Amino acid sequence: MENLKRYITRKNLLMTSFITGVIGVVMLLIYFLTINTMSASALSMLSFLCILFYVSFFLLLLLTAAYAFHIFYDKQRSTTLYVLAGCTVVGLLASLFSISTVNVIFQVINGNFSAIWSLSASALNVDTWLIIMMIGQIAAGVLAGYLRFVKKAEELSSEDLSQMQDTAKQVGDAAATAARKAAGSVSEGTAKLSEKWKNYYHTEKGKKTVRLVGIAAVVVIVVIIAISIWSATRTTPIDLTSSCEVTFEGYDGEGDAYINCDVDYDINNPQIASFVYDVEYTIDNDGALSNGDKVILHADYSQETARNLKLGVENAEREITVEGLTEVYRTYEDIPKEVSDGFASAAQAALEAELKEDEGSTFGPDTITINSCENIGVYYQYSSSWGEGSVYYLFRTDVTEEDEYSVDNIIDYYYVSIDPISSEYTLDLAVDSDDIYVSGMYLYDDEKNDAQAGEWLKSYYSDLQVVSENFSDETYQDTTTEK
Repeated sequence: MENLKRYITRKNLLMTSFITGVIGVVMLLIYFLTINTMSASALSMLSFLCILFYVSFFLLLLLTAAYAFHIFYDKQRSTTLYVLAGCTVVGLLASLFSISTVNVIFQVINGNFSAIWSLSASALNVDTWLIIMMIGQIAAGVLAGYLRFVKKAEELSSEDLSQMQDTAKQVGDAAATAARKAAGSVSEGTAKLSEKWKNYYHTEKGKKTVRLVGIAAVVVIVVIIAISIWSATRTTPIDLTSSCEVTFEGYDGEGDAYINCDVDYDINNPQIASFVYDVEYTIDNDGALSNGDKVILHADYSQETARNLKLGVENAEREITVEGLTEVYRTYEDIPKEVSDGFASAAQAALEAELKEDEGSTFGPDTITINSCENIGVYYQYSSSWGEGSVYYLFRTDVTEEDEYSVDNIIDYYYVSIDPISSEYTLDLAVDSDDIYVSGMYLYDDEKNDAQAGEWLKSYYSDLQVVSENFSDETYQDTTTEK
């Protein structure tokens, strides 16, 4: 142990701590120069940072052991010793938390990309532990530098004197005498030098110098702490929804949302790229959207991963107004009045043209007289598959047909369909339009009534919505008069 004490002197410890602090400053500068850059030069500096990390780890390990020796074995009780030891231990512990990840980073930088798979989620905090390590180094280095270079004349340790005395005992009385003389000489010189420094301190210039050195040390420490706090709390902003384009397709009330997002992020960072890839986007009430709805676009992401990556997520939700869906008419009442106003007259005109069609033909009657053409029912049908509607007008007709042999009075039922009814289509309501279809209803009973015709139409077309019915209770029968 006595031989060990010869090497771990106060002077050596202070000098080593000071060197470790200088390395910490260099590491801190490299860190902030490369943290947001992925250039070749930055990668080279990052590789050098990893090497400095290993050197610092080794020095911190040695210093921790040396300070432990002085405190627990040599029983030294000094406030400055405790502070130096505490800063060193903090740096060492922080380095232990980050050493495995730094090793992986060093391998990846040097071409071993398979090593990246060994990174765990905890490795995402490596920069925080590195900063804590560097703070410990720098704090210990600043204090050691102050003690070694500013107050060295005032605090020459008795340790050095005792070492000289121990050596003198080992070589005999003659050597001991020489050693004591040397020690006395050193002590006398030290006292003079100390007195000189004290006198200098009491001068105006000395006081000013000490104040400037003290202020500079405080400023350095404050800056380092501020930078460390900023680094530990800083986040990289990432906007998840502002770049999203949302389009809507389908029918009003049944609309679907289609989301396309191009998030702006650092594409050179695979961890952030993976985070963005895993974001899931959803729209409220998707599949049942209507024009004018105010819906929320949600970006569902891992909050834990965002914290680990120090991402400041912005606009995780965004309000969007639904528009562009095809307007459909699910009921007759949904049809705009300016569209439906012409239906009834167009249906009757088409029916009357159909009734008159055979007049004067080769096999038809000579004359056809329309006695009445009464609309007794209106029905509506909506097709969800096509997003289109159809309207049906039910008519009871009273027609007289006359030829050279007889006069026939015929009561018949017809329905007229108008379709497709859609906001995307403009109907042609002309008599000969393909959008209007006239069809007869064949009621084979001799006696007919309106209710019978209505039931026939409802059985022929399913899911008919009754718009209106104006049925008569009368029963009708065809008549023929011979000439």
